[in-house]
Amino acid sequence: MGNCKHCGESAGFLRSVHGECRDAHAAGLREMTSLAAQAASTADFNEAALRRVLAAIAEKARVDEDGISAAIAQGWRDAV
Repeated sequence: MGNCKHCGESAGFLRSVHGECRDAHAAGLREMTSLAAQAASTADFNEAALRRVLAAIAEKARVDEDGISAAIAQGWRDAV
């Protein structure tokens, strides 16, 4: 039995992720990237506030710190 790479619970025989966890993780990354892109195009951008919001989303979506940084970078690329 493999454990889910997102939640750590048993994912079932020869599986490494639950479908629900995969979907929540992907949705969280999309939301975080979108928010970063919006922030990049805002004149009064506040990085600390953005990181707090992204951290809250990341906690629910089980996204690690590297994922947060990747979402910010992708958001900036999308904004340009």
